[in-house]
Amino acid sequence: MKRVRPIGAALLALGATLALHAGDAWDRARAVAEKTATSAVRVRVVSEMKIDNRGQNVEREQKSEIDGTVVDPSGLTVVSATALNPSSMISRMMRGMKIEMNVKETTLLLADGSEVPSEVVLKDTDLDLAFIRPKEPGKTNTHVALKPHPTPPQPLDDVFLIGRLGKNANRALFVNAGKVRACIKGPRPYYICTRDVSETTGCMVYTADGEALGVLLIQKAPGEDGDQGMPLMLGGAGGDLAVVRPVEDVIEGLKQALEAQPAAKP
Repeated sequence: MKRVRPIGAALLALGATLALHAGDAWDRARAVAEKTATSAVRVRVVSEMKIDNRGQNVEREQKSEIDGTVVDPSGLTVVSATALNPSSMISRMMRGMKIEMNVKETTLLLADGSEVPSEVVLKDTDLDLAFIRPKEPGKTNTHVALKPHPTPPQPLDDVFLIGRLGKNANRALFVNAGKVRACIKGPRPYYICTRDVSETTGCMVYTADGEALGVLLIQKAPGEDGDQGMPLMLGGAGGDLAVVRPVEDVIEGLKQALEAQPAAKP
């Protein structure tokens, strides 16, 4: 009988351990997705768009759907401020064209198919945070319970994101898994993840243990030269970044949103 060499045996054991770990992480991701499914919503946005293309002016109504996550029993929902009103990003990408957008109405599209008229109550363009709440109070909504995450993630930590697909996919729930690529330190730290967890802003990102890590949002480029406005979602020489804003920033914004009056011009 042939003996299995020690190195080969160790590699087999390591492979089995990694497979078991991956299976456990996926099971937790599925469990969290099932538990928080109704907190992942779509938001219909109706905007008035004004386009100035080298002196030629066009006005039209623009309709879109973006992702959001319900983070309070009142129905307060966090979304990306850039996704809510992408006029500045589009203007930077379309050189020579000036675009202005005013959000006229927002509607929460819930998991059960119901539509809830809502309003923008807070925007923080520096952090790309925006909060939307139902116009009619009183209903208790399933939400993601937010609490501080005391231990910062490390590069290569497993994470997963939960969101909803668009209307053409019946707004089905989806889960994307990936890893942390980088942890950016500073007064306002944030995290950059791999591609599968960096494609849909407004969605909650969770650790492998199922704890809310933060929301995927946009970190705007400084705009120092002509290339800085182009969105490079995973980073690079320049451009806007898709980043995970820590849950602590979301909690801080939520506290302000709970006390805020509707925004006049989102």
